[in-house]
Amino acid sequence: MVAFGDVVCNGCVACCRRENVLVSLQFGDDPGQFAIDREVRPGVFAVAAQPNGDCHYLDPKAGCTIYERRPAMCRSFDCRLEASRPTEERRELVQRGLVAADVMRAGRERFLKLSPPAQAALRHNYQKRARPS
Repeated sequence: MVAFGDVVCNGCVACCRRENVLVSLQFGDDPGQFAIDREVRPGVFAVAAQPNGDCHYLDPKAGCTIYERRPAMCRSFDCRLEASRPTEERRELVQRGLVAADVMRAGRERFLKLSPPAQAALRHNYQKRARPS
């Protein structure tokens, strides 16, 4: 499983667009450090969104304006891992609205640029995450 801080976005902001960005006490986030819209459930808060649905902290030119202090969700989400899922699982996630098609496409493009051993490692991480021991 990917540890917090291990995912490098390299300027990609697909998951910052029209997605709920969550802040969680359980993962060490301090809601007081973010513009919060609402509490989703106890201890989990939605970061405010811009009128178009993008994250409050996404600048169209500069990207993430809080990258160095972004929430745990943002530090740990790896679109390449989602894109390493079998095709039918990817389609279902998009159809159910659990992962945006743009995020899945970005992850797939990034996944396919990896070497075969790196792709295998990500698939292994997915399988490990999908079937915890």
